[in-house]
Amino acid sequence: MKRLGWVVGLAAWLSACPFSSGGTGDSCKKHSDCDTDLVCASSKCSTPYARNWRLTIENARISSTDSSGSSWDGDGSAPDAYVTVNQEATELLRTQTKDNTLTPT
Repeated sequence: MKRLGWVVGLAAWLSACPFSSGGTGDSCKKHSDCDTDLVCASSKCSTPYARNWRLTIENARISSTDSSGSSWDGDGSAPDAYVTVNQEATELLRTQTKDNTLTPT
């Protein structure tokens, strides 16, 4: 199985709302209660990176051949697609594999 060297159809919605006035750990009710580089999460001012994020992988469209023009799999079938989420060199998550498809959902 060849590994896809690029991101395909990854749909994610991430948001952070930096505003101003409170430091890290201060109590807050809304984003504007916090300093410009912080957000209000669980009633505390914190960095947006300390928050839990929901990543939704919706779909992908994969070309019928790889970048060299060859079939994805040795038997000529479509690729076995999956998505990985990495932080630096560490794989944090891998989705289930969708076998033999150019349009995984």
